[in-house]
Amino acid sequence: MRYIKSMIVLALLSLIGLGLSSTDYAYGWARTDFDKNNEQHLAEGYHLIEVNAYVPPGANDAIWNGVWSNDNEDTQFAYGWARQDFDKNNEQLYAQGYHLKEINAYVPPGADDAAWNGIWVKNNDVTQFAYGWARQDFDKNNEQLYAQGYHLKEINAYVPPGADDAVWNGIWVKNNDVTQFAYGWARQDFDKNNEQLYAQGYHLTEINAYVPPGADDAAWNGIWKKS
Repeated sequence: MRYIKSMIVLALLSLIGLGLSSTDYAYGWARTDFDKNNEQHLAEGYHLIEVNAYVPPGANDAIWNGVWSNDNEDTQFAYGWARQDFDKNNEQLYAQGYHLKEINAYVPPGADDAAWNGIWVKNNDVTQFAYGWARQDFDKNNEQLYAQGYHLKEINAYVPPGADDAVWNGIWVKNNDVTQFAYGWARQDFDKNNEQLYAQGYHLTEINAYVPPGADDAAWNGIWKKS
C-alpha cells in the first residue's frame, strides 16, 4: 500500500501546484474519518474537489483520498451511491446547471456491484461523459471527442464483480488545455513518464490505479495538464 500512497501524494502535490487558491488534502483514510474531515472542511468554507476510494489488495475495506479547496466554485458531491441513484442525481443536477467533474466507481469487498462517487460543479463548461465502456470503445470515443476539441479530464477504470476485464469511465471538457494522458501503464513506466512530463511543464491532475483480473500488480492511468 506504500507505493499507492506515494503516488497519491505526488498527484495531490501536483494538484496544489496548479495554482488553486488554498487547498487541503487527506489520503488513506477510513470512510468514517473521511466523512468527519469533510464536514469540518465544509464548516471552514472548503469544498471537496477530488475524491477517490479504492480497495488495496487483501484489505477488508476501502480507503479514501480527498482534496478540498476554498475557491468560489459551487459544488455538489455524493459517494457510495448505487448506479441507478447516481444516474438520477446526475440528471437532476445537470438540469440545475451542474456538470459532472469527478467520477469514481469502486467495488467494496464482498459487494455484488460497484459504489459510485461523484462531484459536480456549477459552471458553463461544455462536457461529455461516458461510463461502463469497454477499453476499445473508450479509446475510440476519446479520439472522436479530441477531434471535436474535447480533452479528457477524468478517467476511472474498475473491474466489476465477476468480470474478466475492466470497464472505463471518463469525462471530457471542451477547452484549450494542453494535456497528455496514459493508461494501463506499469508503475515504473508511469513514474518515468511523470518525471519526463513534469520537466516539460506538465502537472499530474488525475490518477487512477486498478488491478486487472489475474494481474499481480496495478495498472496506472493518468492525465497531465500543461500550466
